[in-house]
Amino acid sequence: MIKSLRMHQIRRVSTVLALLVITSSTKVDAASIIQSLTQTVSSSGTDFALPKFDPTLGKLTGVFLTIVSSSDAGSFTVANQNANAGSAKNPTDFLSMLDYQGSGGDYNGSSLSLPTNPSTSSTGFTVLGNREVTFALVNTPISLVGVGNIGYDLSASKDLYDVLASGSSDDVIFGVSISPQISLVGSSISADLSGIVNTTSLRLTYNYTPTQVPEPSSLVFIAASCGAVVLRRRRN
Repeated sequence: MIKSLRMHQIRRVSTVLALLVITSSTKVDAASIIQSLTQTVSSSGTDFALPKFDPTLGKLTGVFLTIVSSSDAGSFTVANQNANAGSAKNPTDFLSMLDYQGSGGDYNGSSLSLPTNPSTSSTGFTVLGNREVTFALVNTPISLVGVGNIGYDLSASKDLYDVLASGSSDDVIFGVSISPQISLVGSSISADLSGIVNTTSLRLTYNYTPTQVPEPSSLVFIAASCGAVVLRRRRN
């Protein structure tokens, strides 16, 4: 009877301690990790390698990719090999976001194309016969109006696998490329756009719920209480 009573008391104390562990956990708010990278982008494509999310930090709830800025510099050349005058207008560059790649394969997301701000002269410029003209670009920004964040749906487990810190790669890869174009009028007029250099900044944001942990003061109290239970059992 006495032994049964002692066991009942111990169970009650254990229950109280368990409740203390549950109720004394620190209140956890949503958190974010932001990874940023700025690189030169070429027409052949450039990889942006950004660190994957560490699942030991908590539960991943969202992944957002933002194009912070993108601008062109360098120069392009228009050549007219005909005796008659020609023209060129609306120099344009397109920034393309390719699907990201992870150790689990390619993510079938949406791609994005962004035109540069149009030339102030929609009628273009004249290139006289048998002439070659070079035009310099000084930090010409790619228009980001109305684009905002590119969100990725994480409802499928494969998508989560691609951005988690697991597998053979520690990075999540985003492919970015440019496609400069220009409208030409004339029978023998051409343009060399290979001198255009683009610089793009990407920001990858991981939203997550941190893992709950008991407060240090509560852990001390629980440890002391457990010690008291053990000491009482020994005395009895």
